[in-house]
Amino acid sequence: MSRGKINPENLTYVDGQLRGVVYRYVLTMNDAPEYGQSYVGETAVEAERIKSWRNKGNHTYGGEKCRVARDKYGWRCWDYEVLEEVFAPDLEKLKLLLEEREGYWIKHFDSVVR
Repeated sequence: MSRGKINPENLTYVDGQLRGVVYRYVLTMNDAPEYGQSYVGETAVEAERIKSWRNKGNHTYGGEKCRVARDKYGWRCWDYEVLEEVFAPDLEKLKLLLEEREGYWIKHFDSVVR
């Protein structure tokens, strides 16, 4: 989950529950040796995480391996997809559920680990 403070105004509620997502970026450049590799992440504030991914100056997003691949190919060579929506009654529960589900998807895709 984003390690910074979350602005409550940016949270999304659905039927009284907080919404978060587990997502994946997949490298789609066919001639890249790392073609098909992916980064799995989770967030309670999806729009901010997408913006952060596109920020070339953000050197902390996803760890060293992810940063190197993102810098090498640019953010446009990665497809974004939501793997799972997660809902919870409060932010602490949402964080726990998102981290649990992120771990599941990282293992499922044998993805880049932070």
